[in-house]
Amino acid sequence: MKNNFILVKYQVYNVFNKLRELTIHISNMPMFILYSLIINSQKLNSLKIIFIKSQSEQQNNINIENLNNICPIMINHLKKLNSFSLVNLPISSNKLSSLVESLKASKVKKLTLSKCLTKKEDISIIIPYFSQNTLSEIDLSNHNYHIPFALNNSLLNYNVNNQLTSICFNNCQLNEDDIKSITNYIVSSTSLLVCDIGKNILSPLACSTFGYCILKTTSLETLRINECGINGESLLFIFNGKGSKPLKHVNLNGNEFGDIGLVSISAFMKNSPLLESIELEKCGGTDMGFISLANMIQGNTNSKIKYVNFHKNNVTFASLGILKKFNDVFTSRKVVFALDKMEGNIDIDCAIFT
Repeated sequence: MKNNFILVKYQVYNVFNKLRELTIHISNMPMFILYSLIINSQKLNSLKIIFIKSQSEQQNNINIENLNNICPIMINHLKKLNSFSLVNLPISSNKLSSLVESLKASKVKKLTLSKCLTKKEDISIIIPYFSQNTLSEIDLSNHNYHIPFALNNSLLNYNVNNQLTSICFNNCQLNEDDIKSITNYIVSSTSLLVCDIGKNILSPLACSTFGYCILKTTSLETLRINECGINGESLLFIFNGKGSKPLKHVNLNGNEFGDIGLVSISAFMKNSPLLESIELEKCGGTDMGFISLANMIQGNTNSKIKYVNFHKNNVTFASLGILKKFNDVFTSRKVVFALDKMEGNIDIDCAIFT
């Protein structure tokens, strides 16, 4: 029996010692099992823990307390860890401070704390960590309440000269001051490649601020401003006929700006020499807006556009006609248009119907 136990232990160690990535969904998992699993995963590069509430409130509180205590220990133990994610785990201010201290001593490059902050003021505990030389990606999404990134102009006070390449503040109820702080940081940074502020309502003033940012940024390649309540008028403040030199990918899904917005996007695309893909799903566009886009791409021989997502818009066979007309041009340039299925679809090489 003892020999069998040793064999099983050896086999488990061998399995987990080879792991590079691990995602754990935790509800009622005993902490000693989690700890043992982590202890035997010395080569782990990526760890993601998703907390799932159980039916017992008392058990939830125990699990939350235990996880808050064990996370800093795990980070200290896993010397090769470069990506750490916590999802849906409430973290108190004191526990967050302990977690940040352990992160400072680690080699973690990518940090995700999604729906974890219990108080909006706790952002002041995390943001100084942004200046950590090893950190390159930060994700603080899905908090469903206002996260004050403009607190003491925090983003500019920290990390202007470090190596942050990606920031995600999706669904954090950002206000105009926060947007100003974030856009000032984007303009100041020479390393930032990705900015995701989707699912935050952007006022016309916030859109105007972003318009300035897009014009001035020298590094930003990917911008996600999906589901931000941007209408046609507000979009004009962002894409005011001018383009962006570094931008390659833009996500505008779920903003009902209609054909008026699509006309300004066409002008923006024409003046953005590196733009490769644009997401325009559910934007209230019709044939007029789509044809404007297609004509612009066809007529701009310097365009690097490869992908246009136009799902869930009000297009008819008139839009398919323009694609059929320029099918050879788009195919030779490897441009793909993603559209909804229609009855009796025309066979067009440059379109995908799903």
